[in-house]
Amino acid sequence: MDPRVEWWRSVSAAARPEQPVLVVVLDDEPDAVSALPPGFSSQWRVDTENGLTPTARVAEHLGVSLHFADSGQLPTGHDLVLLADVGRGMTTSAAQVACTHLNAEPQTAIGYGSGISDIDWMRKVTGVRAAAQEAGSPPAVPAAVRLLADLLVSAGEAGTPVLLDGVVGAAAATVAEELPPLQAPILGQEPAHRLFLDHLNLAAWTTGGIGPGQGLGALGGLAALNVALLAADV
Repeated sequence: MDPRVEWWRSVSAAARPEQPVLVVVLDDEPDAVSALPPGFSSQWRVDTENGLTPTARVAEHLGVSLHFADSGQLPTGHDLVLLADVGRGMTTSAAQVACTHLNAEPQTAIGYGSGISDIDWMRKVTGVRAAAQEAGSPPAVPAAVRLLADLLVSAGEAGTPVLLDGVVGAAAATVAEELPPLQAPILGQEPAHRLFLDHLNLAAWTTGGIGPGQGLGALGGLAALNVALLAADV
């Protein structure tokens, strides 16, 4: 049996997800090493609410409602959560968690994120190493990762299955105190992503497609899940 079908049938009695929701955490670190402009997430939210981003278009096509999270509580009435993040410095936060919670070396956990240069990559490594050394014991968790982790706990308490979007969600799953039924549709290009999924004993459904980030990885996963479930009914 297709592993996606097997997973869904193990966590839900519904033939297919009927009320999916994309929950997005927004965060911008003004001092982050990033190719994204300051205030990126705020503008992205405005554009998304006006239907102008790929995320908005794909979500509408798939019949997925959007929810922007500013607390650890999930909206009610949904049978599947797609958990995503958008912002400046998010992959840096994920890499920091890989270093503090999985003892990864920064240079093995950090990728090129939003498309930074080699020089900026070296700056990012230096910054993450310094942040990890100052994280304390138990290590502090970046705010956006903590919020995603709280949302995972909320989903776990409700028994609502979750599709992760990318490396930051995987970092959140690594530090969450409780986890819902969980899957990772796509393995992204950030090295820390594989570290987290190996730690969580999760196998990504694919390494290709439209890619993780801004909700598109989770939305692509939902589309693949629906196709697999429809095919299984033939």
